[in-house]
Amino acid sequence: MLLKLEVVLRGLPNQDLIISDSADFILNSRIGRKAQLSKINGYSLFISDLIANIHYMALSCNYSEFTDHGLPHLCSLVDRISNWTLKNNALHLVDVLLSEEECAILLLAILVHDIGMLSQKPEDLDDNYPISISKSQMDVPTWVRKTHIPRIEKLTKRIFKDSQIYEELLNSEFFSTSVNIAKVHGFWPWQTEFSRLKNRHQGLAAILAVSDLLDEDSTRCDIATLIHHKKGNMLNIAHWIRHSLTKNRILIKRGVVYIELITLPKTDEKFKIVFDALENHFKLLYFYRESLENIKISSLRLNFKAFTDNNDNLNEWWKIPGLNNQNALIHHLLSSFFSLSLLDGKRESKENLNKAAKLQLKNIDLSKYRKISGEVEVLSSYEQVFNAIIN
Repeated sequence: MLLKLEVVLRGLPNQDLIISDSADFILNSRIGRKAQLSKINGYSLFISDLIANIHYMALSCNYSEFTDHGLPHLCSLVDRISNWTLKNNALHLVDVLLSEEECAILLLAILVHDIGMLSQKPEDLDDNYPISISKSQMDVPTWVRKTHIPRIEKLTKRIFKDSQIYEELLNSEFFSTSVNIAKVHGFWPWQTEFSRLKNRHQGLAAILAVSDLLDEDSTRCDIATLIHHKKGNMLNIAHWIRHSLTKNRILIKRGVVYIELITLPKTDEKFKIVFDALENHFKLLYFYRESLENIKISSLRLNFKAFTDNNDNLNEWWKIPGLNNQNALIHHLLSSFFSLSLLDGKRESKENLNKAAKLQLKNIDLSKYRKISGEVEVLSSYEQVFNAIIN
């Protein structure tokens, strides 16, 4: 008996499903639902359209060197903030400490804080921005990273320049407040850009900054795929590998930040310096304690779980060009941290180091990694290319 097979024709996968899934997740989160109760005209529709634009920009414009700055990253921040519970009563901060309008302000700030990483137009810089930061003086990804914050406002407005229905919203105090909160995720609380915000707005900015700092885990990017299939310089690769050292998605429960670290195969006690730097990195969230207290969030506490497992996604990390030994790996990983995480006196002011000293950060001895010689020498990318030609 012959079997008759019926072929069902199917259309191409629908990109709009990704947008609708993300919009549904964001708008139905705790912060999203409360934000929609605000009295900001056209808010829900504006957020939905913004989410769609972010997705298409990420598809078309995101540089291969970068980790994710599109919808997965934004959903992660929304989720972390929505599920953040308080020390004393385990209630969600969104439910009990933020007003409806503050939720609306914060949600928009979350969505636009990295939008500049998805675009490369110099016209989005203000006319008075320093001429020295010109696109011709550095590679484009570096320029994008350095200017992504000052381009937030004009870029977001440019996206909607043909949508008259949002004209009132884009020119409102609400919008400028959200943008200002988004911008200061790149500044420390004592810097003018941050400290000139109103007290409760400083608290909102601190929530965003802390949640962004904690989005460090291995789910942020597919490490193996990035390293094997994407182009990136040593700094980019170091960032990718650094993400793989944090095993879990970091959530804040009852005021405690739970972090589980994971190590790499074929590393020994020397590699501890990287974990010390990583712990210092997370401790920088303590800088935001006073700002968080403006909205009655009491001090956070970090809880590190011992790193006993190996990351099998990087079980042959030494085959990555430029990382053929542990010293080279450590050198490049250390280069990926904030200078404050390393207590690096050559790159940080005394004032900032004095502030960091109050956090009781671990001492990081950089001397052996500033000048590596002999068989463990770390070559620059230019030296590596030159050696490949002559050998």
